[in-house]
Amino acid sequence: MGLTFLQKDPSHYSRLDRLLLYVSLAVLLLALSLILWQICRGVPILGERKRVLVFTQWWQDEWDAGVLPALIREFEAQNPGIRIDLDTRPYHEVRSLLLSALPKPEGGEPGSAAAAVPAKLPDIMGLDPRWFPALIEGDLLEDDLDILEKSALFRTADGEVQRAIPGAWPIVFCVFPLFYRTDLLQEAGFDRPPKDHAEFTDMARAITDRDQGRYGFALSLSPEDPLGVYRDVFSWFRSSGATLLRDGQPAFTETPAANTLYFLNGLVREGILAPEAFTKTNKDRVEDFIAGRLAMMLASAAEIRAFRAAGIPFGVTTIPSHGSYIGKPAAGIIGWYAGIPRSGGYKDEARAFLAFLTEKAGDIAMKTGMVSGTGGNPVQEEDDLSRKINDIYTAAATTEEYLSLPEELTLETILGEELRLMFEQGRTPDETALAVQRKWEAAL
Repeated sequence: MGLTFLQKDPSHYSRLDRLLLYVSLAVLLLALSLILWQICRGVPILGERKRVLVFTQWWQDEWDAGVLPALIREFEAQNPGIRIDLDTRPYHEVRSLLLSALPKPEGGEPGSAAAAVPAKLPDIMGLDPRWFPALIEGDLLEDDLDILEKSALFRTADGEVQRAIPGAWPIVFCVFPLFYRTDLLQEAGFDRPPKDHAEFTDMARAITDRDQGRYGFALSLSPEDPLGVYRDVFSWFRSSGATLLRDGQPAFTETPAANTLYFLNGLVREGILAPEAFTKTNKDRVEDFIAGRLAMMLASAAEIRAFRAAGIPFGVTTIPSHGSYIGKPAAGIIGWYAGIPRSGGYKDEARAFLAFLTEKAGDIAMKTGMVSGTGGNPVQEEDDLSRKINDIYTAAATTEEYLSLPEELTLETILGEELRLMFEQGRTPDETALAVQRKWEAAL
């Protein structure tokens, strides 16, 4: 009997024997690679299955590059049976997804809990605090009562102190300060940022040079900027203590609100507000600011990253208030919360991931220029800008309107339309305040 393939002396291997050996090894390596790939993708192997959770948010593009993916990799390393699929979308798409998931009555409008939910939400979803009333009414989120004690307090437009809703996990907050180009202010003869509306107007006037395309200030009220009215307009009302809602009803005709309209209208009439406010996006203003075509702008503190990368001289400060206001200004903020939709399939795993994120809130704040969702300190304490952002957050009464999502969109649209009439067609601030008051009353 001759020797088998495995019994042969290597010196007696034929070319065909060697070929068969190499092919066998290649097939074995391919099979092992396939198995490893399946394990990484959560495909069942010998009864084991990785649980894959979809996390939909808009944060990744607004945080430092790699922060969120690195956190996810760390969580997955600690929890090898779970994989987090990061679904990053623009803010307005995440908001639209939530709107489409709200229960709708027969007429098709969101807000009725009687109808079926038409859209399926992801396992974990990034949330804005302004959406909370709609979330409560629609009963979309899993309740997690134990996170309430970890949530930061807010003061609503009515002056009522509230915490986050039970189903919303606080991660980080971001305030809206006034950004200013220190070089442009110094060239105009100013060694510090403005403290009130009068100083702001004086500085903007001195800096503006329309022939060179340089302006003191700009608004971003384009429909493509979903935070435009909330950030660029509401913030001026808050800074002077204006109450936009009182006992659930509009308070637009009260003196603080009217003062703010007079201030904004004055910037337009003097020609020191950059043109095309209703077509500019936040991206446009950021580019103008970096290029030196814009001296001051309201923006999220997250923009610090872009301005530092551009190497421009800039500072941040509290939004100036009306000269007659002596109270505590309210700072508008964006809250990066997350929640677990009731329709999710892996609720325990989702809770584990959100608990991990809340534990990392301080680290996230250090890497993003934001404030911890539990009210802790933000970025590096040795950094002057970071300390200033923290001072703005801690010194001001942080405010959230807490409007339901459909009403919030309606009220912002109304205000934007009336401001356009004031800016472009000469309507007076008093006429604008009255028109906003009446339309808000009808909407609410």
